Amino acid sequence: LFNLDGEVVGVNSQIFSRTGGYMGLSFAIPIEMAMNVVDQLRTKGRVTRGWLGVLIQDVTRELA
Repeated sequence: LFNLDGEVVGVNSQIFSRTGGYMGLSFAIPIEMAMNVVDQLRTKGRVTRGWLGVLIQDVTRELA
């Protein structure tokens, strides 16, 4: 994703389309976030992400 000055400002990541085509609602990752991921991969070999402390599980009859 480029601005009018030709600078990279984001990386297109997803598109929501009712028809499955290329037209629809698009989402992009800001370049600062993408570069942070690149830096982490270069220095640590992995990306550290935030954690909300939420666990998901199926609700059984006993739990309900």
